Amino acid sequence: MRWCASSTRASAAGPSRLRSSSSTPPAAHAARPTRTDPASATATPKEEIFTDEELARRFRYDLLRLSDQLAKHRTVQSAQTAPPSQTSAAHDRYASYLEECERTIGRPLTLKLFGGTTTPGLTLGPRWGPVADDVIDENLDASDGDPEDTDQKEMPPDRKREWRQWTARAVERTVPREGEPALLMLRVLVARLFVQLLGHGVWRFDDDSWRAPLARLTQGLVPRAADEIPDEAFQHVTAVTAVCMGLLLSEASLTGGAPHDLLAARTWQTVKERVAEAETDIAEDLLIPPRLAHAHVLSRSRWERLLDLAHSDDPVALIAAELVGEELTLESDHGIYLISGKFSNPVPVAARVAALLGRHLETVLVHAVADGRWTFIAWRRPYLAVAGSRAMWPGWRVYRVPPSATPESRLTGGEGPPRAGLVAGPVPLGRTPPAALELMQQAGIDPADLLRRLLDHGP
Repeated sequence: MRWCASSTRASAAGPSRLRSSSSTPPAAHAARPTRTDPASATATPKEEIFTDEELARRFRYDLLRLSDQLAKHRTVQSAQTAPPSQTSAAHDRYASYLEECERTIGRPLTLKLFGGTTTPGLTLGPRWGPVADDVIDENLDASDGDPEDTDQKEMPPDRKREWRQWTARAVERTVPREGEPALLMLRVLVARLFVQLLGHGVWRFDDDSWRAPLARLTQGLVPRAADEIPDEAFQHVTAVTAVCMGLLLSEASLTGGAPHDLLAARTWQTVKERVAEAETDIAEDLLIPPRLAHAHVLSRSRWERLLDLAHSDDPVALIAAELVGEELTLESDHGIYLISGKFSNPVPVAARVAALLGRHLETVLVHAVADGRWTFIAWRRPYLAVAGSRAMWPGWRVYRVPPSATPESRLTGGEGPPRAGLVAGPVPLGRTPPAALELMQQAGIDPADLLRRLLDHGP
C-alpha cells in the first residue's frame, strides 16, 4: 500500500491536514513507503483496510487523529467561514461542499462518499491521503453476485477485536455524549465503515454490542443547522441513515419490549422522516450480500419494506409489517382486526395484537383465527372482553384491567382463563355481558352481526 503526498494546513479555508508520515504510531513508520507523485498512486497494488492488517491499523489511527484535529479547529473555522450566498447556483454550492470535504478528509474518501453520483462535469482536485480503492473494500460494496463467486476470507479473531474496539472509539469521537458532533462528512464516513464491518462479520450473531453504538451514530446522522449541506449531499446522508436503521431492525421489533427492540424504536422515531426520503440507487453499494460468516447485512427485500414503512403514516401498518416477520397477517374487516397465520392457540396472539393496537387506538376489536379455533377481544381501558370458541375459552368473560396491565399481561402466562380482575362471565356467546355490549357500541359494531361473524369461523 502506498500513500499519496499530504500537507499540513491550518487556515480559514480548512482544518489541519494530517501528514501520513506524522499521524501514524512509531511502529508503523518503517512499513509505510513515502510518495511524492499523487498521480502515480493508481498504479500501486490494491490492498484494502479490511484485509491488510498494517494498513487497517494506520487507517484507524489516522481517522481518529483527524477527528480530534477537526474538533480543535471547528470553532475557528465556523467563526471565519462566511455563509453561502443565497444566489449561488446549486451546482456551485455542491462543488464548494465537495471541495470542503476534499480539504477535510481527502479526495479518495470524498470520491467514495459522493463520487458515484457527483454532478456531471464536476472534477475534484489533487489526490490526498490513501488511494480510494485502497480505503474501502470494493468487492464488499457490490450488491449483486453469487456468494460462491468470491475469494474473500474471514478476518482473524484478533483483527475483528481491533475493529470492534476502534468502532466504539470512532463513534465516541464523532458523536460524543457531551459536546458537538464531528463534521457530518466524518459521521457519514464512520457510518459507512460501520455498515461494511457488519458485513464482514466483525460481530458474531450472538453479539449485540454493535446495536447501541450504531443507534447512537444513526441518530447522529440527522443533519443539524450548522451542517449546511446541499441537497445533493443530503441524499447520500439519508441513504446511509436508512441503511443503518434497517440494520438496527434486524432481529428487532418496533413494537417489542426487549432492549434491542426499544433501542430500534427510539432510533426510528428520530430518523423515520429521513428514511422516507432515502433513494435506493444511492444506497445500492451498502446493500451488501451475506458473503462472510456472521455477516449482518440489509437485504433488498428488507430495504424495500423499510421504505414502505417509512412512507406510511398509519400506526396499524407498522404493526402489520412487524407481524409479517412472524408469519402472521393482520387485516381490517369492517372495524375488526382479523389475525390469521401459523399458530395453534389464538388467545396469546389476539392478546398481544390487542395490546399493540391499544397504544394507538382508543377502542380495539381483535379476532384471531386458526384451524377452527378463534378468540375475540374487545379492549378499551379499563375493560377487556374476551370471547372464544368451544375449543378455546368458550363463551364471554369480562375483566377490569389495572393501569399497569395490558391484554397481553392479563391473558397470557398461565393455563386456562385467569380469575384475576374477572367481573363478568363466563356466559354463553348468545348472552353478551353489558360491559362487552358497551365496548361494541363504542366501536360502532352491531352485536348480532358480530356474533354471526364469529360463528362463521366455528362454534
